[in-house]
Amino acid sequence: SHHSLRYNYNVSCSELDFIVDQLSESEHCLGARMTGAGFGGCCIALVDTNHSKELQNQLMISYTRRFDFPPSFYNTSPSGGVHKVTL
Repeated sequence: SHHSLRYNYNVSCSELDFIVDQLSESEHCLGARMTGAGFGGCCIALVDTNHSKELQNQLMISYTRRFDFPPSFYNTSPSGGVHKVTL
């Protein structure tokens, strides 16, 4: 879906394209794409938790070298999904 946002709608940016391209080259990343309304913002990636720190470190170095400022990372885990909450 990132390729569609990048090439069909032209709503990505070089920073997000770089992150997605770097992560997509890793065997430990199942998928990566920009998220949000486009024109910058965030990338969401599904990665093997056993290798997440390694990927973050590699991306920190390569991204900072390329864009002269470091990226931010937010580690999350999937939840149980939508469910009814009672008070």
